[in-house]
Amino acid sequence: MWLVVFNADAILWLVVTLFGRIRGLPPVLKTAVKFPTQNLFRTGMTLAMFMLVVFTLTAMNFVQIAMGAAFGNTQEISSGYEIQANASYAAPIPDMAAAVEDAGGIRKGEVTAVAGVSNLPLEVSQEGTGRKPRSILVEGVDRGYSKSVGFQATARGYGSDREVWEALRTGDAAIISADLAPARNASTFGPAVKPPVKLSGFYADDESLPDDLYLRAEDSDTGETRELRAIGVLESSASFAGQIVTSQEALEGLAGRAVPPQTYYFDLGNDANAAATAKTLEKDFAESGLQTQVTAQVRGLEDSLRLARRS
Repeated sequence: MWLVVFNADAILWLVVTLFGRIRGLPPVLKTAVKFPTQNLFRTGMTLAMFMLVVFTLTAMNFVQIAMGAAFGNTQEISSGYEIQANASYAAPIPDMAAAVEDAGGIRKGEVTAVAGVSNLPLEVSQEGTGRKPRSILVEGVDRGYSKSVGFQATARGYGSDREVWEALRTGDAAIISADLAPARNASTFGPAVKPPVKLSGFYADDESLPDDLYLRAEDSDTGETRELRAIGVLESSASFAGQIVTSQEALEGLAGRAVPPQTYYFDLGNDANAAATAKTLEKDFAESGLQTQVTAQVRGLEDSLRLARRS
């Protein structure tokens, strides 16, 4: 912009040379550029301000499109489930898959998979760091939850996501979210958000996790403790997953009692309508206070807030 403004005389000469043979055009061209060339600073500032506005609008549009592209795959974000539901703590549904089969309003093949998630507040710290344990809500998941949740980093010895989930179900293991894992190139834009449990000794984008990455989990009510080996870091797009995830068996061992799921995820058939099925589930399980959400409708707001917190 400054280059054009301060070379207006040369540009004018070139324009007049090219179009000067057209009768009546040279006086018009000279008159049109007389004021801008006599007030170069004012002209430059005016054009620069205009370009700044255009640049701001373009940048905002780019950010919006980029966010849409990052979170456009609903299947990936919601772990392949179209409906998320929450039951009352007073009336949980231990076996939701069996309950759906017995429900009168759900057609055969309308719901193809069901996942259950339990929650338990625990005191968690990283072993070997000497840090004080912090309270965090730990999730216990069943076999159905691992349907399509992937990892960006896993411990050595695991060749696939399936092997990681199998190890989680059969032993004292845990996986952590991308938000909880330390980042090598953390953004410095805006105030930093501290994770509830500080972890160190690795980064989320490492090729593999260290072999000695253990989390000490304790239930303050029972006094039971367990060492959970962190064997995976979830993909950053898995926005519906908890910050620390383990098996329901490990969660119940810490609690010393059954911890039935309160959160459920439903995968639907190709011909099913998510909104209609969600309403049917609420009607069939009204006694349990089931509240449903269509993941495609809620993902935009949740992921926008999630991205803002990361920034």
